[in-house]
Amino acid sequence: LTDYPLPQAWDEAYQWDQEKRLPPKGKENHPVVYVSAADAEAYCRWLHEEIRPELETKLPGWRIALPSESEWERAARGEDGRAYPWGALGAPARDRCNFGGHYGGTTAVDQFKHLPSPYGCFDLCGNVWEWTRSAADEGHRVIKGGCWEEGLSLDTLHAAWREIESEDRRLASIGFRVAVIKG
Repeated sequence: LTDYPLPQAWDEAYQWDQEKRLPPKGKENHPVVYVSAADAEAYCRWLHEEIRPELETKLPGWRIALPSESEWERAARGEDGRAYPWGALGAPARDRCNFGGHYGGTTAVDQFKHLPSPYGCFDLCGNVWEWTRSAADEGHRVIKGGCWEEGLSLDTLHAAWREIESEDRRLASIGFRVAVIKG
């Protein structure tokens, strides 16, 4: 998994499908939102082709994709099965993740870089839900991580929590993270 959720600042990548989109002013380093699961997967295919020569040299047999639910959870929980990526610091708080409407929307992808997961990933908890490649049932995917919106239970920020969403939904609270996976 990458260290940060995908930032909107990747202008060329942000327009992978040739549609003109610009990040909102002042949010160039925030997660991309309003993307469906298909949009996220298409971006992963595009990125894989863009970096294929380097990837094949450094990691032959690996590819860019959305993480599976279990890969996402392992990145967040580590080997010790922690409840939150930051470990023993305790329950979610405003200095640990973006949740509960405290920031009024998404935050920059490096806002909580002082709290990496056991595998060095950041912002796995809160900010935006993240698409996985794991299907829940026909037309639905597992999303992980919780989000910034107010009114959600703190339980949604637990690394083991999962939600199910229609794979064609595009919401202000759903983005994605890319992973480098074997196969």
